[in-house]
Amino acid sequence: MKKTNKIKNLSADLLVIFALYSFYTRLPYFKGYFSGVHDVFFQFTTFDFLFWVLVAFLIFILPFRYFKKRQDRSKSLIFLSVLVQICSKIFQKEPTKIKKEDWVAFLSLLVRAFYFPLMANWCLFHLEDLISFSTSLKILGLLDSRNLAEFFNKYLFWFLFNLLFFVDTFIFSVSYLLESKFLGNKIRSVEPTIFGWLVALACYPPINNLTGRFLSWETKDSVTDFSSQNVNLFFNVLIILALIIYAWASIALGFKAGNLVNRGIVDKGPYRFVRHPAYISKNFAWWMGSAPFLFLAWQNGWKELVLVLINVIFWSLIYYFRAITEERHLMRDPDYQKYVKKVKWRFIPKVF
Repeated sequence: MKKTNKIKNLSADLLVIFALYSFYTRLPYFKGYFSGVHDVFFQFTTFDFLFWVLVAFLIFILPFRYFKKRQDRSKSLIFLSVLVQICSKIFQKEPTKIKKEDWVAFLSLLVRAFYFPLMANWCLFHLEDLISFSTSLKILGLLDSRNLAEFFNKYLFWFLFNLLFFVDTFIFSVSYLLESKFLGNKIRSVEPTIFGWLVALACYPPINNLTGRFLSWETKDSVTDFSSQNVNLFFNVLIILALIIYAWASIALGFKAGNLVNRGIVDKGPYRFVRHPAYISKNFAWWMGSAPFLFLAWQNGWKELVLVLINVIFWSLIYYFRAITEERHLMRDPDYQKYVKKVKWRFIPKVF
């Protein structure tokens, strides 16, 4: 019986892995999205990277799973089982009720399959840019005494920007790729509502392309539009400070990080002060990055200013609803109920 379970698990794992790889390599949108070339010591695409991740799974992870003494049903096997049950419901062939734990396993695999390629892709681009700007810093020296503001805006800002987002995306990439008791990131539950999924996916490709049809993206990663380098410096320093808090939040989460899932409650780092430090810091950075758009709109008249404000506010509202739906989901966990009593503020201590 144990050997039969092992074969079933291994077969399901192989089928799901190859199905996902085929999905991303054949779907036109992702085929284009992941075809960008990374130049990190040598040139390769995200698809090349995903292929070698697949090979690593085949060589290391799957054999390890196969020879484990305890053989529970793998998530891949549960995923396929739930998929069959969903199809039976659609075609009304004696549908059976899906067990709660099976549904959680099904959704958690979907979450990980969707987010890992995206995070890995961004992680590689940030690593590439980080190496590029590290080289620039070495050539120019750590301090350009001729114009400190220009040096920060053109070089040091982008070095720090890519460093912080590399740390963030690396942590999320690993947490989506690997789930284990050893890492302490086993998924306890998954966001159960359609609205919760919608507001989360609205911020990520390809769904954010649809969101962008209704809401213009009125912000920049770096402020370079003002004639004064010192004014640009002011906003860019605020952006970097906000992103330091953002990366700090990711480090505090560790491999428990993940959208739409509960891997256990974290109350260290910036989570000691507010419940959503990543959301508020990222939105603050966006607001600072929207300064050139707001200034230009103000010069062109109040109607354009209001339009820009509406767009920025609505992007922030998406993150507000993400926080609300996440809390509604996490409140089912007694540990989070205790955390809410201890950390009373969502976004700004003593204010909001």
